[in-house]
Amino acid sequence: MLIWKFGLSASSRKKIGPRVLFQWVVVVGIVCVAGWYFVSRTLLFSRTSWLSQVQDPVLSSLEQEIEARKGAKGVFSNLFPVDPASVKQVLFWTSFFGTPDARGTLGAKLFEGCPVRQCAATNDRNQIATSDAVIFHALDISSNNLPGPRRSGQHYIFLIGESPANLAGGARVEKTPEDFFDMTFTYRLDSDVRGHYLYSVPVEKDLTRNFAEGKRKLVAWFVSNCITPGRREEYVKELQKYIPVDVYGKCGPLKCPRNNEAACNDMLNKDYKFYLSFENSICNDYVTEKLTNALHNNVVPIAMNGGNMTIFPDHSYIHVEDFPSARALAEHLQYLDKNDTAYNEYMRWRFDPSQVQSHGVFSPGSSGWCMLCERLHDPAFQGSLPGYRDARQWFLDGGQCRPGPIG
Repeated sequence: MLIWKFGLSASSRKKIGPRVLFQWVVVVGIVCVAGWYFVSRTLLFSRTSWLSQVQDPVLSSLEQEIEARKGAKGVFSNLFPVDPASVKQVLFWTSFFGTPDARGTLGAKLFEGCPVRQCAATNDRNQIATSDAVIFHALDISSNNLPGPRRSGQHYIFLIGESPANLAGGARVEKTPEDFFDMTFTYRLDSDVRGHYLYSVPVEKDLTRNFAEGKRKLVAWFVSNCITPGRREEYVKELQKYIPVDVYGKCGPLKCPRNNEAACNDMLNKDYKFYLSFENSICNDYVTEKLTNALHNNVVPIAMNGGNMTIFPDHSYIHVEDFPSARALAEHLQYLDKNDTAYNEYMRWRFDPSQVQSHGVFSPGSSGWCMLCERLHDPAFQGSLPGYRDARQWFLDGGQCRPGPIG
């Protein structure tokens, strides 16, 4: 019946004989197996499926913004004219983890290199009446030391880079009056200003380069927080049953001083094929420098996070959630360790100028501070702010943290 469906009549089958029939069956079988293999590999490695993009309105909005801003060099550019004489003032009301100079640089330096750079920062509270935006670092807010209600056209911004899982159920963030904030500045993609880590790598020119060459070690992990809400340490213990994982820092036997980051990166580039980019908590959109630092170096990051990974370069990472167990992940890494061609597939994005910075999402000109300055100048954005009845609760509820896989 199968042969008949492929176009052979009963009389034809009699003429061609059993040997040819057998050959047809073999050919059909090979085609079916090849098709299954292609589909399975596609599902395994492509977390950027059209279905995930359609189902995520936040990501869809981000993609539309990227497409609208994409220039000839694949970097962000502003979409509206800006008066060069109009400078928006940003006031840091709080310290930043107790540091009075909130970002280590004030004045216009914070916005240098931005597409829209007509902004300046200050921490002089006496200038609140003339400031266009006032930033409050959530972990440094004191409910007994807040300014009065914001004036018309002024913005109070809720800033935080930690995940809800690290806030002791919200106890580390003091409550503020209702409707106090009208803007958010966090890592989440649905924030008014998205603050994410950046990375920068050159476009690779050498088409013959073998990124696996000379690397004799498999997996490295730099870590100082040994017990985490995401339980990453349990997954690593399970992974170590099947492959070697070199653990550096407070949680392992190996050392690489944090004050000598360049030397640690050189070691990664020279010796290791993979790096564990495991977040301490698994929360919506929460991805830190643990991943971007690996992309910056010539290693393949193994990700454990709750991020929407479609904003990163295609096929630039391996995600633990793509494997049913730590053992299955280990087997895949062992396969890549023995197959340079397959390993180098994870480096192919480095040859594509648009992929190198994910169409500008991670370029210096698209930092959170650049986006903030642009937002303050954008009349369309100013007219669309709904405000937040309780920004603290918005952040805690929307984080949707969960335990990570344990192998």
